Amino acid sequence: MIGERVESYPRGSVWAIVFLVLGIALGALLLLAPKKDAWPIAFLPLGIAAGIWLGRESRVVFRVESRGLEFEEPHPFPLDYDAIRWVSAHVKRGPFPMTLHHTGGTTILPSKLSVTSNDLYEFLITSAPPPDTSAVPKSLVSFRDEQIAKFGEERVFSFVGGPPNIEPRSYRGIGAMIGFSLAAIPMGIAGHSFVDSKAGWIEGSTGAFFFGLFIALILFFARMASSSQKSNPSGLVIAPTGLALAQDDIQGKLRWDEVQAIEHPPVKRMGTAQTANSRHGIGIQVEGAYIVIKDRYHRPAREISQCLKSYWNNGRPG
Repeated sequence: MIGERVESYPRGSVWAIVFLVLGIALGALLLLAPKKDAWPIAFLPLGIAAGIWLGRESRVVFRVESRGLEFEEPHPFPLDYDAIRWVSAHVKRGPFPMTLHHTGGTTILPSKLSVTSNDLYEFLITSAPPPDTSAVPKSLVSFRDEQIAKFGEERVFSFVGGPPNIEPRSYRGIGAMIGFSLAAIPMGIAGHSFVDSKAGWIEGSTGAFFFGLFIALILFFARMASSSQKSNPSGLVIAPTGLALAQDDIQGKLRWDEVQAIEHPPVKRMGTAQTANSRHGIGIQVEGAYIVIKDRYHRPAREISQCLKSYWNNGRPG
């Protein structure tokens, strides 16, 4: 992979084109209508198209070098592998985004790249300094040490949790509503100035302006709330006798004979208390509860799932 130039394909362009075509077609259709009184409405889908285009993901371009990644877009900077502290991602077979947590901050790599996400992820986690797997939360230390004393280090596996994955910054929804809001201004002016039936255009455009602005603010604050969520230190220890987990407000141990099922990815269980609502990670079914191990550890969830199943009832379904 060294020497390759990697570039992303930002999402959002297709929807911008769809609304652009819709606006042009709507305007042409209304101009060809017998009364021609509603053609200014075409400004609204055109404004949405402009907002989606301006709010789409930033293009990312970098070159893979022997010492690190040389970014060219969205702004040039070098990122040495030694500076990478964590690579977080919801690893799956298809494309997926990933977040590089490094000494200078965070860098987000989108899902659609000119290389496969799995190949790039494996390359980065092997090129960056390995995490200290002994640094599990304090609540797991006694269990880990006890299992190592009984079975040896080679049979006890520790996984440390890191910062959550950050989705690529796209403001398509916010941009679409701002575009809708701003497009209401020329719609009202055109309707009031060039349409025979002038009644209601100013009032309608004013209502559309504030409606679009209101929805854009809701989307913006919802985005800020989701991006400000922090996770507590987490860890997982897998041993021949069972597992121990410290994750958010969950802390405890399980014997293998208490485990009824191990599923990757998790599934929704009706009528069962579920510890997290996640499409990623690993689900563990026990009596009366469904424990979700989130996809936030230093190895992919599918790899941790295989490790769990290899010990659970000697790899046979319970």
